[in-house]
Amino acid sequence: MSAFIPTTILVVLGLIIRHFSSLLARFPTLTKATAAKALPTQPTRAFDCPYDYLLNIYGAHHFKKIIAYLRPNLEQEDPQLYALALEVLDAVHFGAILVDDVADESMLRKGQTAAHRIYGSSETINRAYLIILNATMKCQRERPELVPFILDCVTEIHQGQDDSLVWRRDGFVFTTDIESALQRYRHCAAQKTGALFKLVGQLITNCYDQDNLMNEYGWYCQLQNDCKNVFSSDVVSAKGALAEDLINGEYSYPIIVGLYSSPPIKAAIENAFNRKRSNKADSAAAIYQGVLALQSEEVRNVCLQELDNVRQRNKQFAELWGRQETMVLSAA
Repeated sequence: MSAFIPTTILVVLGLIIRHFSSLLARFPTLTKATAAKALPTQPTRAFDCPYDYLLNIYGAHHFKKIIAYLRPNLEQEDPQLYALALEVLDAVHFGAILVDDVADESMLRKGQTAAHRIYGSSETINRAYLIILNATMKCQRERPELVPFILDCVTEIHQGQDDSLVWRRDGFVFTTDIESALQRYRHCAAQKTGALFKLVGQLITNCYDQDNLMNEYGWYCQLQNDCKNVFSSDVVSAKGALAEDLINGEYSYPIIVGLYSSPPIKAAIENAFNRKRSNKADSAAAIYQGVLALQSEEVRNVCLQELDNVRQRNKQFAELWGRQETMVLSAA
């Protein structure tokens, strides 16, 4: 047996050496891109990993105010649960953001260079899942009863994101009436955004009693982000582009409203999607016309009226968390 092990290792090494060049030939683009890529300057990588970098941008304990609102005395009554809930929520939230920015090929996040632009997509995605898994394992050791809530949440987030990506690839299946289409979009939003807010209530109560309340607030946050994506210049400084959803061929509330609007608006948005998918040379011009269509009063009024209605139903959370609508487009 002792002779067998070295022999086996030599055989494996021989196979690796023999086939290494052919393996590299299968990935010419990857190897060339890696070789040509300039290394980031040292100050850019002041943090050891993408997660720490993102946490520095946002600040830790992102859901602290909501937890304090739902269970004001939790920190004193159960400090272990309080600290664990904050850690898990940060892990799931920021882990999802890291992956989402890679999927969207985002340039910026809150006005700072997106993590994957510094650390690379592979490390960013891997670190995101590692952080979530580590937080889950910590829960398994300290509060195993919370693990099913985390698994359900992460599954819902990825199911919603998967639906969104499939729509981006194959298109959204439109029905004859707008309400049915918007209901399908709300369901997707409830998964990829609402699940995280439901997890807040689930972790600190060990039950589902707060689900409806938190899911409604999750929808408000998703709708606000959708509207700011199109109707606010703030998104340019935060994310590096206006109408990033349209640029990426991703369906959002304003885009679905626009596709059920008057024929000229619908045609401009459809043309932007079609040109983007077919990689036409003039896709930039088509996207520009699509953005103008989305910013028309016909689409804007419907979206902002819905946003105002939802905000009124979530006023306490909106004010608590500092969510504000600044739907203003500057001339710059």
